[in-house]
Amino acid sequence: MGFLTGLVLGIVAGMAIGALLTPRSGEENRAALRDNLPPKAAETLDRALDEARSRLEQGKQAYTAGAEEAREQLTEELERERHG
Repeated sequence: MGFLTGLVLGIVAGMAIGALLTPRSGEENRAALRDNLPPKAAETLDRALDEARSRLEQGKQAYTAGAEEAREQLTEELERERHG
């Protein structure tokens, strides 16, 4: 690993740890970060956050649908065992 790669990873790790330990809310942290970024970087951050939120919602929906399907299958199996 080169020096620059290590430096960037160290900065990212430090920012992540700082974000986890800060007493501010996530929204306050994002606003403070956005205020200190160049406009293009702020736009990129906003797009990335929107994409992450969208994928999180898709994941929640898929999990809910899968859990419901599994529950239905289990209920059917239990009913077959009782009456079978």
